[in-house]
Amino acid sequence: MRVELAGKSVSERTAYFDNPAFQAAEEIAQAVPADGCVVILAYAGPDAAQYYQARFRYLLYPRDVRVLAGTSASVEGCGHLAVFYDSPEHLSQSPFSGTWDARALRERLQSLRRLLVTDTVDIYALP
Repeated sequence: MRVELAGKSVSERTAYFDNPAFQAAEEIAQAVPADGCVVILAYAGPDAAQYYQARFRYLLYPRDVRVLAGTSASVEGCGHLAVFYDSPEHLSQSPFSGTWDARALRERLQSLRRLLVTDTVDIYALP
């Protein structure tokens, strides 16, 4: 990671890591109440998924936030589901390596009430 950040300014480093998380968190905060719970299915590389887990928890506090890489992850006990796709720049550095079944995800989301769909994140209410 140090090699990837070498020579970048502070603002470039922030944009490299936080730009998609910050925008997505703002959008999730619009749809999920402060006392709510959200499971974020993240299409992100392993390094980025760990980062987003910490970042989304910070940015969405006091909400209960769970970031999982995989379309079949359990959402039990939460009232909201968000689908987040990492930026192409991040994916080129750390490609997604989990299980992501787009068709199964579409089927899963079909019965849910859509709260917000943006370029950054799609947010649904869970039954």
